[in-house]
Amino acid sequence: MAISVITNVPTPVLMDGHHRPVPVYFDDSLVPGAPLRIVGVDLGALGPGKSPAGPHRHDETEVYFLPDYGEPKARIKVMAGETRVVESPALVVIPAGVEHCFEVLQARPGQIIFGIFMPEAKRET
Repeated sequence: MAISVITNVPTPVLMDGHHRPVPVYFDDSLVPGAPLRIVGVDLGALGPGKSPAGPHRHDETEVYFLPDYGEPKARIKVMAGETRVVESPALVVIPAGVEHCFEVLQARPGQIIFGIFMPEAKRET
C-alpha cells in the first residue's frame, strides 16, 4: 500500500456561527473515515480584541488546542458558560451543546489555535 500526500490544506469551509470561512486542516473530506475534524485560526492575523465567531454551539465536543509557540505567549479569553483567560500552551474542552466563543488578547502572526471537533462525543438529547 502506498502513502497518500494531500497538498490542498488547509481548505476554507464556512462553519455555523463563524464570521468567515475557517481553514480545515483535517477531516473526512481529506481522509475518508477520519474520526475528527481539525480547523485552525491564526490568532496574530486576527488581532487583539477580535474573535473568529460570535457565540455559537456545536453538536459535538470541541477542544481548543493552543500550542506552545514560545514567547510571547498567545492569550485568549474563552467564554463558555464562564469566562477564563487561557495562555499557551493549553487545551480547553468545550462540551457538545455549550454556547461558546473566544477573543484574542495577545498573539503574534503564526500563533494558530486549533479547534478539534470530535463527532463521537455528541451532545446527549
